Amino acid sequence: MTNSTEKTTRLIAVYARVSTANQEKEGTIENQLAEMRKYAMENGYIIVKEYLDSGWSGMRLDRPGLDDLRRDARSGMWDAVLCYDPDRLTRVFWSQELVTDELQKVGINILYVTTPPPKNEEDQMLRGMKGIFAQYEHGKIAERFRIGKLRTISEGHIMVSTPLYGYIHVPTVRTPGQPKVYGYYKINEEEA
Repeated sequence: MTNSTEKTTRLIAVYARVSTANQEKEGTIENQLAEMRKYAMENGYIIVKEYLDSGWSGMRLDRPGLDDLRRDARSGMWDAVLCYDPDRLTRVFWSQELVTDELQKVGINILYVTTPPPKNEEDQMLRGMKGIFAQYEHGKIAERFRIGKLRTISEGHIMVSTPLYGYIHVPTVRTPGQPKVYGYYKINEEEA
């Protein structure tokens, strides 16, 4: 027999995020949504609204979809938020805790497809560690990109795709079996 004062979560919102144009082009946000829709169906949840942030870094807390979700949480139109993984909510540990706490204060649970809800303090600690590792991973990715860009520039290659006025950017060409021809600028006679 169920206690009549217990609130059963049935109406949910979903939140999905990708940070790069490449992820957006590859449809990884659609993959997240498909997994969340499947999870909702299997667990008897009804998705009321989907909040999406395409091309927004998880290091930022000010994102249009997340801002809308946080604002709507106070309306009571749904009982929980479902994300694919904590790092899709945010890649900064303290931000995960801030948003989770903010939602819980208005009676909203947060659920993850990849991570079960914490049952005890140990589970809570492990979820926090996952958040710290997500932040660390983001830093490592950013550092690798920075090093790669510096190497490319030091080799004399161009790192911009929008040419300066008076020039045309000729993009990098990769032909199988041929050496890579890096992008370069040539003069745009009309503008020059």
